[in-house]
Amino acid sequence: MLNKKFSFLVFLFLITALLAACTAPATPAPATPAPSSPSTEGAQPAAEPTKEQVVSTQIPQPTEPPAKPAATQAEEITLKVWDIFVRSEENAIMQKLVDDFQVKHPNVKVVREAKKSGRS
Repeated sequence: MLNKKFSFLVFLFLITALLAACTAPATPAPATPAPSSPSTEGAQPAAEPTKEQVVSTQIPQPTEPPAKPAATQAEEITLKVWDIFVRSEENAIMQKLVDDFQVKHPNVKVVREAKKSGRS
């Protein structure tokens, strides 16, 4: 009976230690000077913020246009596409999609290879 209680206490201690190790470490509060109590004697109005203190909310505008991707500079690109559209209707639809794509992107050549899937 004593052995079971001891085993349970050890188990409980290990679980507690494991949970304590998984928690986020405590971060100390940043040291800030204690604010002095405001007095009404000799109180001065708050100073205007300096330029360094003012934060801009405007989005900076780009100074030059972004560079064009290399593919738009008439570089010839060949894409090899494998698909499983071997039936005549599917094949015709897929070929029309490839043809339409090549019209929109004349520098891209699509080489299509239709393969029959292992399923019947």
